[in-house]
Amino acid sequence: MTEKRRTFIKNSVAIAGGLIINKLPFSKEYSKDFFKHDSLPDVFVVPNMHPASCGWWVDFSTERNFCANNYLAHLDKVKESLDYNFVISEVNNMIAIMNFQPQRFEELKSRIKEERVEAVNGMFLELTPNLSGGEAIVRMGIHGIQWQKEVLGIMPRYNWMIDIAGLHEQLAQIGSGLGLVAQVHCRNNVSGSPLYFAESPDGTKLLTISPPGCYKSFIDVFLSKIPLSDEQIQKLEESVNKKNILGNTPYLTLGGYSDYSLPPKCPENPTDFIKRWKKRYSESNMQFSTLSTYLKAINPKIASGEILIPTIKEGWGYSYDAFWVQNPRVKSLYRCSEHGLQTAEMVAAIMSLTSKFKYPSHDLYCAWLQLHLNTDRNTLWGAATKVVFEDDKSWDVLDRFNWISALTNKIRQTAFKKASGKYLAWFNPVNWEQTGPQYITLNNGKNLRQYASQKIGEKILFFPKLNSLGIGSLELIEGDPKVAISLPLPETVENDFYIIRIDPLTGEINNLSLKHSKKVIITKGAILCSEKSKIDRPIYHDLPEKKDREENASLKGKIAKIEYFKGDLAQIIKITATLYQDNDVQEIITIYNNHPRIDFNLILENLPGRTITFMDFISEYGIINESRGIPYGFSTELVEALSLRGEGVHPVICWSSYKLRNGAGFAILDRGVTGRQVTEKTVSVMLNVTSYVYDSLPAGWLSGQGKHHFEFAFVGYYDNEIETQIQQLAREFNSPPFFETSAIKLENKSFVSTSDNIIIQSIRRVENELEIRFVECRGVKGIAELQINLPVTEARLTNFLGEGDRKLQGSTNYLIPVRPQEIVTVRLKTATNVKKNHPLLDWSPLVPKNKRKFLMHYDSKLLGHPPGPESE
Repeated sequence: MTEKRRTFIKNSVAIAGGLIINKLPFSKEYSKDFFKHDSLPDVFVVPNMHPASCGWWVDFSTERNFCANNYLAHLDKVKESLDYNFVISEVNNMIAIMNFQPQRFEELKSRIKEERVEAVNGMFLELTPNLSGGEAIVRMGIHGIQWQKEVLGIMPRYNWMIDIAGLHEQLAQIGSGLGLVAQVHCRNNVSGSPLYFAESPDGTKLLTISPPGCYKSFIDVFLSKIPLSDEQIQKLEESVNKKNILGNTPYLTLGGYSDYSLPPKCPENPTDFIKRWKKRYSESNMQFSTLSTYLKAINPKIASGEILIPTIKEGWGYSYDAFWVQNPRVKSLYRCSEHGLQTAEMVAAIMSLTSKFKYPSHDLYCAWLQLHLNTDRNTLWGAATKVVFEDDKSWDVLDRFNWISALTNKIRQTAFKKASGKYLAWFNPVNWEQTGPQYITLNNGKNLRQYASQKIGEKILFFPKLNSLGIGSLELIEGDPKVAISLPLPETVENDFYIIRIDPLTGEINNLSLKHSKKVIITKGAILCSEKSKIDRPIYHDLPEKKDREENASLKGKIAKIEYFKGDLAQIIKITATLYQDNDVQEIITIYNNHPRIDFNLILENLPGRTITFMDFISEYGIINESRGIPYGFSTELVEALSLRGEGVHPVICWSSYKLRNGAGFAILDRGVTGRQVTEKTVSVMLNVTSYVYDSLPAGWLSGQGKHHFEFAFVGYYDNEIETQIQQLAREFNSPPFFETSAIKLENKSFVSTSDNIIIQSIRRVENELEIRFVECRGVKGIAELQINLPVTEARLTNFLGEGDRKLQGSTNYLIPVRPQEIVTVRLKTATNVKKNHPLLDWSPLVPKNKRKFLMHYDSKLLGHPPGPESE
C-alpha cells in the first residue's frame, strides 16, 4: 500500500450514514457548494429483491420457489401501480419463473421491454468476487449477458453485486471488458462518495455506485400496511438529507425492508407516498425507478464535470471475515473444480484442432453454468445450512461439483487414445516448461523409464520435463519406484535451498534459513492452534478479533509421533499428534531435494464447534508487505496498512507472499485455503471456523465434524528470480498436468509458448474461432510474446465477448503491448466450426434423476423470507 493510501486511512473521518470519506479532490469553493443542502435533491428509489438464490436457509429447489414468487409479487405491483418499477437480478431466478409460471415469464419480458422492470445484472448471478479465479467471473459475465440477450432481447449493463463483503482491484477491468458501464456494491466503500471511479492496475476505470443504506432503504414505505404518517415521511426526508453528500445531485437508494423484500404492503403505496412527498418537498422529484433511469439523470452531470467524483485505485477492505475461512470443504472443492475445468477445456480445444477428438461445446457450457451456481455468495462463503451443500432430495452443491469432475475426467480419458498400457500421456496446462514435482498413480509393478521416481503413499513422485502448453507421453516399464528409507530425524533437514531445524518432540519448525544467503526466514513455524471466542456464541459470519479470542487447544510443546523418511527425490516428515482427541492430527511435510516448494498436507478430525483453527509461521524479522492473489492478478499492501484497516482475516486466491525486513521473504501457496491473518511477525494460515448450527439450523459442512484435508505449500526466497516465480509456482500447484495411463505414444509438442510476463488463463473454441486469454503477471508495462503452433489464422484482439477487430500482425508469432496486470483476449480463425451453445432454460438434464421431481415442485405459498410462508 502506498503512502497516499496510509494517509487516507489516518485522515478518514466518519460522516453521515456511516460512510468513510477522505479529502475528496475538490477545490475549496466547489466543496462549499458540494455539501450545501438548501433543498432536497431528486430521489430515485430502486426496489430490489435480494435473496440467496442457490440456497441459504433452505435447499436449492425450495429456494427457487421463494425467489420466483417474490419477484412475481413485485411484478404484480407493477401491474397495480404506474408509479412502481423494480430491478430483477440473476438468470437462475428468471429460469425459475420460466419453469413454474411460463405465462408470467412472458409478462416479465413485456415489462422489461416497457422499461418498467430492468434486468439489471450482467452476471449470471450475484457472485462473491473474492474467492474464485478471474476466469470464473468473466465466464459468469459472458454467460449472463448471452442468456439475457438471446432470451430477453436486452443487453444488461451493470455488475449488480449489492451483497458482497469487499471488492478487488481487477473488477473494473473485468466489468469494462464485458461491456458493462457501471458496477454496484454497498459495503466497504472507501471512497467517501456514493459515486466513484474504480481503477484497475492497467488503468481501466469503471463507474462504481455505492448507495447509502445498503440494499435496505425506505423500509417504512415497503413494510407499513397503511399509508405513512407525516412523521414517518419527515424521518425519511431527514435520512436523505443526512446521507446525501452530493448536494443537489440526484440521490439514489436501493429500496426494500430486508433480504427477500416484497413490494410495499400498503395497497396505496408507493403512489400515496410519492404524492405526499411532492406536496411537502416540491423541489424534490421522488420516483420508484430502475437503475438506468437514475443513470440517465446522473451521467450527463458526471460527463460535464458538474459532479466531481473520486477515483480509487487500491485498498478496498473486507468484512464478514469468517467467510474467508469457514466451510473449507466447499472452498477446496471449488478450487479443484475451476482449475480442472479450465484444463479440460484447454485439452478439448487443442485436441479437437489436432486430432479427431470432438469438442464438447454443450457439456463445457453446462459445466461452467454449474460452477456459476457454486459461485453464489452464500455457497462459496460457506454460509448456509446443511441442505444447500448436501441433500437427499434436492440438487445440491456436491452434485454440481461431482458433475464437473465427471466431465473433466471424461475429457481427459477420451482426448488421449487408449493402448496396451506402455505409455503415460500428459498435458501441461501452463504456458511455460514445467520441471517441478508431479504425482501420478500407476498399477503395482509399473514405473517410468525416463525419470527417477519415489513412492510416496499411494502415489509416485517424479520430476518430468513438460513442454509449455503441450502434450507428450512417457514410457512405462516393469518395476517398482524406490521407497524412502526410514531414519531418525536429523538435527537439520537440508536440501538445495534450505536448512531446516525440526523440533524432534513436537514436529514444529524451530528455524528455517536459506542455504546460500544464510538469511533466516522462519524462527518458529507449522504451529497448529485452535482458539475460541471469549464470548460463548456461534461463529459463522464474523470472527472475533484476536484480542477477543483465547486458546482452546494447541500443539505448542505437545509431544507428537515424528517419523522421518529420506528418499532420492524428497524427504518426508510425518507427524501424528493430539489436538482434541487421540491422534486427530496427521501432518505430512514434503521437502523436495532439488525444488524450493515445501508441501504441507494436513488432516484434522472432528473439530469442536465454535472454534477457529490455524497454523502459524513466525518470521525472524518484521514483515514489510503482503502480496496476495486476487482474480486475474495480485494486490500488494504494507502490513501497517492492513493493521490500520483492522479487518483481521482477509481472502487470498492461490497464494500470498511476505517481504521481510532482512531482504528475504516467503510465500504460502494453497489449494482452497483462502484466509490469511498477519499479526506483527506472524502469518496465520487460517484453516477452519466451525459451528454446529447456522442460524439455529443444522450446519452440515460448517460443523467441523469428520475429516478435513488442507493442502498448502511454503516457498522461501531472497533472490528476485524465485520471488518473481511465485505466481507461476502457485499456478502449477493449483493446475497440475493431466496424466492418463495406458495411452498410445505421443510426440512431445508445445502448442503455445509465451514470454514469462504473462499467464494464460483460458483456451477454448467459440464457433469458428479459437480464444486465448492471458494476463500480464509482473505488474509492469511490457510486450507479451505469443507463439502458436496450431492450425489457426487471422489473429485479432477482442473484449471478453469477442467484440473488436484489431488485427495482430504475424502468422504464428505475435508481439502484443500489455499494461500492468492487463487481461488480454486473442481470437484466431479455425478451419472448422464447433456447435454454438443455446441458452439453458431448464436445469433438469443436469440434475440427478432422483432429484428432478423435487426440482420442478412448485408451491405458490412459499413467499417472503425462507424457511416458511411469510408471517402476517
